[in-house]
Amino acid sequence: MWPAWRNAPDRWEIDWEIRADGHPTKTEVAEALAAHRGACAYRRQITLSTAVGTIIRWARECLEPGVA
Repeated sequence: MWPAWRNAPDRWEIDWEIRADGHPTKTEVAEALAAHRGACAYRRQITLSTAVGTIIRWARECLEPGVA
């Protein structure tokens, strides 16, 4: 998981590695945030799965043997 603070919009952005089995999904991460005692109060101020995260995941996939 890699978080980033965006000062101007006053928001956190969170992205994460998705395992080969397709998990955790965006819904699963949102549910985990909602269930977390400390994070649940801020979950509406957190953007999940951004365009930057999509690019990072794609680039990491390209590093796998035979993918690029």
